[in-house]
Amino acid sequence: LADAVYSKTSGNCLFVVELLSDLHRQGLLRYSVSSRRWEWDDETIAALDIQANVVDLMRRKLLRLGATEMWSVKVVACLGAETKKSTLDLLSFGLGLTPENGLVALLRRPVEEGLLMKVGSSYRFSHDQIQQAAYSLVTVGDRPSFHLQLGRCLLKSFTATLDGVDGDVLFTCVDQLNRGSSKISDRITKVLVAQLNLQAGKKSIASSAFLAASIYLRFALCYLDESDWENNYSLCLEVYSSLSETEYVTGKYEEMTLVLNEVFARARTFDDKLRAYYTLASATAAQSDFKAAISTCFEVLRQLGEPFEEKEVDRATAMQEVTHTKSMLENKDAEWFMSQNLMTDRRALNSMKCMNMLLLYLYYNNVLKLPLVISRMVQLTIRHGMCKVSAMAFSSHGLVCCGFLDDYAEGYRVGKIAAAITERLGAQELVARINVVLYGCINVWTEPLQSTLPPLMAGHDAGVSSGDPEYALAAFQISTMSAFQCGRPLNEIVKKMAELDKECKQYRMEMMTATVLPMWQCMLNLIGDLGQEDPTVLEGGIIQGDSFLHMQIERKIKASVCQYYLVRLLLAYTFGKYELAAEMYDKCMEAELDKNLMTRFTVSVFALYGGLTALAMARIDPENSKWNEVANRSISKMETWASSSAWNFEHKLCLLRAEKMANAGDRQGAAAFYDRAIKLARDHGFVNEEAVICERYAEFLRLTGDEESAKGQYDTACNAYMKWGALRKCEDLKASRSS
Repeated sequence: LADAVYSKTSGNCLFVVELLSDLHRQGLLRYSVSSRRWEWDDETIAALDIQANVVDLMRRKLLRLGATEMWSVKVVACLGAETKKSTLDLLSFGLGLTPENGLVALLRRPVEEGLLMKVGSSYRFSHDQIQQAAYSLVTVGDRPSFHLQLGRCLLKSFTATLDGVDGDVLFTCVDQLNRGSSKISDRITKVLVAQLNLQAGKKSIASSAFLAASIYLRFALCYLDESDWENNYSLCLEVYSSLSETEYVTGKYEEMTLVLNEVFARARTFDDKLRAYYTLASATAAQSDFKAAISTCFEVLRQLGEPFEEKEVDRATAMQEVTHTKSMLENKDAEWFMSQNLMTDRRALNSMKCMNMLLLYLYYNNVLKLPLVISRMVQLTIRHGMCKVSAMAFSSHGLVCCGFLDDYAEGYRVGKIAAAITERLGAQELVARINVVLYGCINVWTEPLQSTLPPLMAGHDAGVSSGDPEYALAAFQISTMSAFQCGRPLNEIVKKMAELDKECKQYRMEMMTATVLPMWQCMLNLIGDLGQEDPTVLEGGIIQGDSFLHMQIERKIKASVCQYYLVRLLLAYTFGKYELAAEMYDKCMEAELDKNLMTRFTVSVFALYGGLTALAMARIDPENSKWNEVANRSISKMETWASSSAWNFEHKLCLLRAEKMANAGDRQGAAAFYDRAIKLARDHGFVNEEAVICERYAEFLRLTGDEESAKGQYDTACNAYMKWGALRKCEDLKASRSS
């Protein structure tokens, strides 16, 4: 029997159960009371013409149901794999059925037969092939009319306004109407169904289902025609504006452009085009065209009555503006701002929104203009009252206080105000932006770097949920960079890098992708999985060195160029190629890394490895005073940062001081600073820098003749590199010692 059943079913579990049940119904498989065993005829069963697949078998089972019961199963099959009882009750009401003969009552026997299951308050098909079999009972030609009938019945049952309709019922109704769209011909119905699709799209956006929203809004657009721009202008404007936003969020820039062009051509007023301008600016920035995005925003601000001069801004002017804004915020805390009236002026609100967008674009492309925009946002807040975006103005002011004035205490204070206002005003849509600034650019100079990782990923999640992919990915990117900088295991970070790269490609955020790749390649070089001959060259599984760099220069992605040179500086120093490291230091300076990555923790990495490289070059070329000057500048910066956050910076400062004393021949002083640097790095969890310090200390001990102590420090360095996951560096260190 098993062989016969297997030959007929190929082992499909559902098919096996149904075949055995069917054989029992036909009397071909029966229980004999007299012999107390099951009996069957192998030859008869083998000769049966069993249906070719489980769908046909299910059809036969369904056809044995009564007419009304079979109809009820067809209805449920049209609604989907699972349907709520409340939806079936509404549909029954729309069909004019009473509870006694409604759909729920008609489904009792199909449930008893095992075709459907009642799970809580929902009905679900026992298997997707049962749904397929039930749906096949509706002929292809009849399906559009059948779906349309169900959609209209659900629509008839709505007792509230469209805004109040339960989401599941609305989605089910709209899906049925859309599947019957070929049978809708009159304009009134088409406009109504377009409105329903718009509502379904908005509900999808609210739950972060942007792809589903795009589908609903596309259907809404299909129901509208040329005349609706005149007769149903508000509906058309809302559908087109919402669709352009969802196409942007899902990275469909070509489709988005076509929709935006329609808005720009048809919208009656400048205010009606504002959403389209915002979407255009966001999309052009996402594709790395910051100049175009900035130009769009400044043009919008000009028309809103908040113009900015086109001339370039020098650093002195920028610093003056930061100082002016600082004076405006003096003696004002979160309570003072929350006691002010809320901003109601429409033009002021739109100006704040536009300037909020500008902040990121200027940070990456024209940082010296950033203080002017922040100052204007603060002025509008003081003049017109508080709004959610005010929090972003304050956090950004904290950023430039750190970047232009080195006033980390003020930056931290104002950042706290921004966080409090965000929470008090419930500005969930700004969490990604606020967290990027606070935990990526301000708090890193005051709080332990490790503590910034969870809120950065929370910012990523908030940005994805609120449809803000720019800042969601920025938060993810900074989180991975910070994880690298505080010595998290490299293998874990590489996995995160792969996830980040996937999201960047999904949203087609070219600039984010470009800034991620050099660091990703650097980690793989340190791990050594790719087996490169020269681990200081950025070539292998992720990027191809010079060709990648030339592309970033050509596309003017400054942050990516800076990351490329910095990563090569780090690798060159790590693997003992000090002349190459010196060359990369000069390249970083030419690329204005300090300016283009302002207030990012990356700047401190540059100061550390730039300073170490300078001290190494001072040993190689003691006649060149340049390198002592570079080292002194790095030490001075590290002293400033260590006074603000000893946790993050004191061990780095101790290492630089130890190296400087070693160069000067102060063995006792150098040893004391090496010891302190190792202890601090270990206590504060910077295993990556603990490894570097131990290696430098070992080399110092070797050169001073203490071979035994040097061996101990080399072993400690190897263990730290291993713990970090830098296997290639560990192998390189062992090889250099043995040679």
